Amino acid sequence: MDKLFVPTSCLAALAIGLLGTLAFAQDKINPIVDLKTLDCRTFLKLDSDHRNDVIMFYHGYISGQKNETVVNVDKLAQATDKVMDYCIDKPADTLMKSFISSR
Repeated sequence: MDKLFVPTSCLAALAIGLLGTLAFAQDKINPIVDLKTLDCRTFLKLDSDHRNDVIMFYHGYISGQKNETVVNVDKLAQATDKVMDYCIDKPADTLMKSFISSR
């Protein structure tokens, strides 16, 4: 099965659960995170577990913005590779810009 149904409520739960990770990535004190300003440099400095959490969050966010309820895992893996390459090449850019250009 190459497609997986992801209900909107699951994406919302994921978003709530990962806000702590994003807050840590941005600023250890500030619990408010602006998804549009998290930069690639900060993202790349995260340990692999937190980086994977952030990737899942952003994929969920972009999927929600596009009203997608079906996820093609292979395409998300390809998009993730593009995001990583983009961030390595442009660490000062926002992670959001990276995801938008890769999806």
